[in-house]
Amino acid sequence: MASNFGIAVDKNSDGFGLKLAGDFDATSAYELIYAKILVVDDNNLFRIVVTKMLSRLGYEVSSADSGENGLRIFLKNKFDIVLSDYEMPGMDGVALACSVKKSSPRTRVVIMTGAGKETVFSRKSTAVDEVISKPFTLAEIDETIQNLAGKALCA
Repeated sequence: MASNFGIAVDKNSDGFGLKLAGDFDATSAYELIYAKILVVDDNNLFRIVVTKMLSRLGYEVSSADSGENGLRIFLKNKFDIVLSDYEMPGMDGVALACSVKKSSPRTRVVIMTGAGKETVFSRKSTAVDEVISKPFTLAEIDETIQNLAGKALCA
């Protein structure tokens, strides 16, 4: 997968659109390792962008706007990976990770944070598999997912 790409978010009458430009193969993620992903973030625009980025890479993606809603969706479906914001009103990302692991110990959980990895690692329980700092690139999130999905296949 080439590393030259760009992301543009523009508002039109239909809502937000995501444009990925550059030299990359959008099907490579699906061809390497398939993963069903749940994205949980209270920031609507960020959640939409991440969901569209991952869908464009070939992953099957669902999303939720809070930890509580994310847990409800998670319990009704099977997901390989949960990507959750760290700081959200109500149930935060670490609390969601703990609930996910109680229900499905093999599901991988990634915390997305702008607070810095040290903040999350200071609270890190065994429920959190990885922490990724915001902002992140398409290549960074894809690599994180590929690494975790690969570990899941070998677990």
